[in-house]
Amino acid sequence: MSALSEAAPASPLHLEYAGASLTPAGVPAAGSGSASKPPAASPSASEPPAASPPAASPPAASPPAASPPAASPPAASPSPAGCWAPLPPGSFEVRSGEYLASGVKAPSAAGAFEVVSITPVNSDFVMTGLCSNFLPLKRLVERHPGETFFVTNRACPCGGGRIRNMITVARRTLPVGADPAFDSAWARYRASSDAHRDLHMKYLPRLGRAPWLLTQAVAALGGSRPVIMGKGYLAQVHDVGPNFVEVCVDISSSAVARRIAGLVLGYSASLDVDEAFVIEGKEQADLPERVLYQVRLQGVDTEAAAVDLKEGDYIAPPVANDAEQ
Repeated sequence: MSALSEAAPASPLHLEYAGASLTPAGVPAAGSGSASKPPAASPSASEPPAASPPAASPPAASPPAASPPAASPPAASPSPAGCWAPLPPGSFEVRSGEYLASGVKAPSAAGAFEVVSITPVNSDFVMTGLCSNFLPLKRLVERHPGETFFVTNRACPCGGGRIRNMITVARRTLPVGADPAFDSAWARYRASSDAHRDLHMKYLPRLGRAPWLLTQAVAALGGSRPVIMGKGYLAQVHDVGPNFVEVCVDISSSAVARRIAGLVLGYSASLDVDEAFVIEGKEQADLPERVLYQVRLQGVDTEAAAVDLKEGDYIAPPVANDAEQ
């Protein structure tokens, strides 16, 4: 586990769904009690000062429990299905304020949003309009009208005609007015057509810990390059509400994307995958770019983590194309 396992505590905005959510790194798995135990107190700490010997005992004679706090046992390991952790500023390069004139990129500032949950859900169809149709998320968004949410779903085929919906929920932490360029890009994106959104939502992927052959195969397919997914590569479905923006990416809509997803899902339990989303800045008012969120998936076994969509939890199931035939 990398140093990122020191990250985020569970958020009160965490999307709970039948135990499907992955564990944030550093947060113990449900039912584990070892993380809640405080470090053992030093036996000598309760002795009155008068009882201390004239000279201090050599360090070697100190009881083990007197170790400094830094030596305390770490928190319980995250879920066996894997975990996620936010990435620090500078993890990805994005278009700088001078990009239109020079083509120069620069390390991104902190994300405008922080991830609060990643939830894999299996279904017979691509789940779209999640903030309006997936009842657990709909209720979460409606309970927090003062928050602004950015929600993504990567809908990946997982065999047997099934779809694994990787639902990521993030909340805005960047104050309005703190970054005028981001505010401009965000407002333009929210107010524009789906065609505009397709041409501006950019995905930044990176394989970290991974078998060499897999890294080479993914790179050969172009899976490690920044991509405007809706620019003829992948079908996307957008939804915008009073306090949310949502994009669903249908991986099954591209043969190349299906091959990359198949490779990555097959090795996912032994991978670290870094990813970020950013609204591409094509006008000076929208530069420098700032990532929406950036996160690392650590050893995520999506098969073990996912649960099936329960009947009645999705209120607008799609109508089959051949319904009238």
